[in-house]
Amino acid sequence: MAYIMWAVLAILALVLLLNFKKVIPKLKIWKVFFEEVSFEMTKVTWPTRDEVINSTVLVIVVAILLIIMTGLMDAIYSRLVQFMF
Repeated sequence: MAYIMWAVLAILALVLLLNFKKVIPKLKIWKVFFEEVSFEMTKVTWPTRDEVINSTVLVIVVAILLIIMTGLMDAIYSRLVQFMF
């Protein structure tokens, strides 16, 4: 199993060496991309613990209300269909 891994790494290294001129610009593009991402991450305003808890509670409450509403509508419509047929 280890031989296969080393063979794959050797082939990958060979491909990189043969296409070195094509690979370098792409690596520079990725480097610039990650530098820009790290710079933008410094601008991010992360929510506080209380904000996260409040948002989570709100989502759970709204989900429960929608589940109840959907269940009631299903029960009402099923009774109507049973009554009609």
